[in-house]
Amino acid sequence: MNKKNRFNILLDKLKKIRFNRNTLIFGLFLALSALLWLLNALNKEYSHVIQYPVKFTNVPGNIGLDEGIPSKIGVEVYGHGYDILSYKIDHAKTPIIVNMKKTIPHKHSDDHYYILAKNVLPYAKNLIKGNVEAVNIHPDTLHLYVTKTICKKLPVQSKIIYSLAQQYMISSGPQFSPDSVKAKGPTHIISKLQHIQTAVMDYGKLNANINRYVPLQAPKKVELEPQRVKLEITVEKFTETSFNILVEVINIPQDIELELIPSDIQISFQVPISRYEDLSTSAFRLRADYDKAKHNKLYPELVLKPDYVQHIRLHRDHVDFIENKTSD
Repeated sequence: MNKKNRFNILLDKLKKIRFNRNTLIFGLFLALSALLWLLNALNKEYSHVIQYPVKFTNVPGNIGLDEGIPSKIGVEVYGHGYDILSYKIDHAKTPIIVNMKKTIPHKHSDDHYYILAKNVLPYAKNLIKGNVEAVNIHPDTLHLYVTKTICKKLPVQSKIIYSLAQQYMISSGPQFSPDSVKAKGPTHIISKLQHIQTAVMDYGKLNANINRYVPLQAPKKVELEPQRVKLEITVEKFTETSFNILVEVINIPQDIELELIPSDIQISFQVPISRYEDLSTSAFRLRADYDKAKHNKLYPELVLKPDYVQHIRLHRDHVDFIENKTSD
């Protein structure tokens, strides 16, 4: 490459550097000008509408707010630009609380009420203080659509899942306290409800007692009191044993005597170890009805048993009998 070409390349590079430098200087002045303009603009006073969430409290007990009620309202504020900007960034998520005990809505129809903006403005003024002033509410009327509500007592239905560890049995439960709750909501929803379900809770294999609170599943638009119930399940180790129980027969004609073959039936069952010593054959009763006999066979039923035994099994389902006429 000759000297002339090298000089031309160097000259082109110098021109580019000079161009980039000029561009950078221009950009800095432009940004500075924009910043000065913004500061000057923020120092002026403005009127601006900020969207705030709105919530209604102390709603009368016999009505409920329906779909379509406003979730946000526009609050027109007045103040310096930088104060308004600060409120818009830092405070616009704080809801305006409208107390319906103090601000009673006007009735338009049975399911349509409204609140005038002038009655909501004091709540906005209470929230927006300092160098920014709330001067108006948009829209000028807040429309509230309501439904009549009722209260109904409903039983709790279990959605509890569990199994038992080996050699364990349920000695009591599952029990809920309370076993029913008050449900409050729109008439068309509450009237169709037959029960309230617990949340789905899986406790796996139980080898210890459960004594804890579980939440309830509230249908949409329904309030529950209480919102949770106490669950109690008592588990205990068990043993299996068996007794031979005599069969008692009813409705035998006076002129007939029966000979049962066999006269007793063996039953097996599970019993908590702590109650094993309490057991005796007198705690069980097998009863057969002569009127239901078929082909000289009686089919006994267990009519008495302790409430703490489980998984009772009869080793046979019938006994045979022989009829003997009694002498006059």
